Amino acid sequence: MAYQTVGKALPRVDALDKATGSAIYTGDIHVPRMLHGKVLLSPLSHAHIAHIDVSRALRLPGVRGVITEHDTLGVRLGPLLRDQPVIATGKVRFRGEYVAAVAATDPDIAEEALDLIQVEYEEMPAVFDPLEAMKPEAPIIHEDLLSYAINFKTARYGNVCTHVKIHHGDMAQGWAEADLVFEERFQTPAVHQGYIEPHTSLASVDPSGKVTAWTTVKGAFRARQELSQALKIPMSQVRVITPYLGGDFGGKGSAALEPLASLLARRTGRPVRMELSWRQEFACVHPRHPSLIEMKVGIKRDGTLVALEGRVVLDSGAYADTGPRVVGKTAALQGVYRIPHVRLDGYCVYTNKTSFGNCRAPGSPQVVFAMESMMETMANSLGMDPVDLRLKNAFVDGDISPTGQKLHNLSIRQALERAAEVSRWRERPKKEGIGWGMACGEWHSGTGPSSAALKMNEDGTAVLITGAVEHGSGTHTTLVQIASEVLGLPMSSISRNYSDTDATPYEGPSGASRQTFTAGLTVKMAAENVRSQLLERAADQLEAKADDLELVNGQVRVKGSPEKAVAISSLVMSKGKGPLIGSASQDRLMPATDPSYTEGIAGTSFLGHTYASQVAQVEVDRETGDIRVLRLVAAQDVGQVINPLGVEGQIQGGAASGLGFALTERITFDGGRVTNDSLMDYRMPTAVDVPNIEPSIIEELDDDGPFGAKSVGELPYVPVAAAIANAIWDAVGVRVTDLPITPEKVLRALKSGEAAGQ
Repeated sequence: MAYQTVGKALPRVDALDKATGSAIYTGDIHVPRMLHGKVLLSPLSHAHIAHIDVSRALRLPGVRGVITEHDTLGVRLGPLLRDQPVIATGKVRFRGEYVAAVAATDPDIAEEALDLIQVEYEEMPAVFDPLEAMKPEAPIIHEDLLSYAINFKTARYGNVCTHVKIHHGDMAQGWAEADLVFEERFQTPAVHQGYIEPHTSLASVDPSGKVTAWTTVKGAFRARQELSQALKIPMSQVRVITPYLGGDFGGKGSAALEPLASLLARRTGRPVRMELSWRQEFACVHPRHPSLIEMKVGIKRDGTLVALEGRVVLDSGAYADTGPRVVGKTAALQGVYRIPHVRLDGYCVYTNKTSFGNCRAPGSPQVVFAMESMMETMANSLGMDPVDLRLKNAFVDGDISPTGQKLHNLSIRQALERAAEVSRWRERPKKEGIGWGMACGEWHSGTGPSSAALKMNEDGTAVLITGAVEHGSGTHTTLVQIASEVLGLPMSSISRNYSDTDATPYEGPSGASRQTFTAGLTVKMAAENVRSQLLERAADQLEAKADDLELVNGQVRVKGSPEKAVAISSLVMSKGKGPLIGSASQDRLMPATDPSYTEGIAGTSFLGHTYASQVAQVEVDRETGDIRVLRLVAAQDVGQVINPLGVEGQIQGGAASGLGFALTERITFDGGRVTNDSLMDYRMPTAVDVPNIEPSIIEELDDDGPFGAKSVGELPYVPVAAAIANAIWDAVGVRVTDLPITPEKVLRALKSGEAAGQ
């Protein structure tokens, strides 16, 4: 179908603001009488708080208020399992946990005041390895685990906050059918999301007690809910505003500083601004979960997968955060392949480290690294081309997912064949030290409650009113493009707003690849509501049926007779009908699943499944172990492309980020202390590290998305590490199963002779 706006490579609506530096971020906002807040972090990993004395800090000139556990009302927060206090209460569970917060007239005074707070700790035994934490004799991190509120059913015991089971088929039969059995153990590290704007919050309280918070959290309405809980006040007494966001990639989904800034603002009667330093970012927010994955796969000599048994242990850190949901995704170890006999267990385990959380396609890159590495190993042992092995076992429409959902509208085979074609996989040359690797990945399109409104101005322009946060991905451009297509207005005639819980309708957080698929659909529905009203009003003036009219360039005109037209501006304020505004709201139900497949999972089915296949070409130096990625082909199904520039940018950006997961990034710990807590010591890929990334877009439309669109942003990250690992193995015969794959690990494996397939 031909579209006027959708599918066109149009400039971003925020391009001028960002290029000129006029875009407003939370850190840019200053208000009169504003105080500066600083937070005191625990120096210990596990300790009872015997006593806190803040009297010296309060006497320091310029200090206006201090809060501790005694001011936080005993509230516990958490998106799934409410286990985390606003400030450490009774004891600290990781090095870097909030212990107190100070507000002062100057940031340096606030910093000085922190040194004057005296805390008496009684140190307790700590545990840093999730496998050790699972042992019966391990120190218990949450003694009251079973008393915490939780919004789904799962097994909880000891330091295990979630135990997920995915069991179906008959394992005895599966192993009996297998001609070959392969076993391997994989490890992936904690990695930072890599956003460039640190967590920041500014809170103020008006005379009525209403709290207003400007924040870097990507979901204003979720933040409002958390603040309402933290402050024990009605939601009507909380307003959250999220201006431009300097990146997210999963790391800004939960409240970080907002409760502290709000409590300090209430205490002092003045606005309070707080911002984490980069060292604090590494110490106390939510990087990607480290994982241990053990996998045993049975396969027939003809390449048919028949059995899979495995275990994933996810390090949750000191608190659950999103771990109970992520472990379910990680435990679905079979990835995109049909396997009849499966027994998988996933454990989300507390340790005395910083709390881990969402990061681009949470859970999926870990499991894909494991499963896709196994697929390449098995293909080599069977003498099959890795593409053919994957094609033989890939899901087809009507198959059942690992969690019991009947699948449809699948594009795995298209992605595999496209990646092979574009990369010229079948004709790849063999050259010493040069290797080729392939991997497949799957993600879905996020859903959840969503609403939007479109208000027509008297001059025929429009205002899009949405709570969707623009975190750098081009969300607002996509939403305006969708509204423009429906209304026949140029994009320049549609303005938009910041997310503001008092001024915009409810919208879920800008995560889980939901913005285009869900917020975009809601905007389309709201625009169609406006369109219907315009056509109805124009039909009277043009003496035509509404079905015979079209909206083009700010006019409603009769199809086939463009001279018979009326300007939209003349319809907005029609007498007897009032000003024109349209709205829409939706919250889609998830597809049914077979309950016998799973136990203890938070979320078993999804909409808008998307698939990608990537081919990496690498060069490995046998003398040094140095790895150079020469090329990365990324074939991905995105459904209907809304903006090609945005889609290609998301694929390239996601794949570039995945390079770090594969080769360079790892948050390192000494016990519970982060040892590389700066952007100098934590190595994310830069422009010189990124190879030529070649996006190849597949458009398999999905009826559940706007114009058939699906998600884009998270999936490109997912297959990268596996594709590169497979390419390294092809180049020098070394199978590294512990990310990141560093030159030292490659060289060590080469020297020890541990070369798979030799």
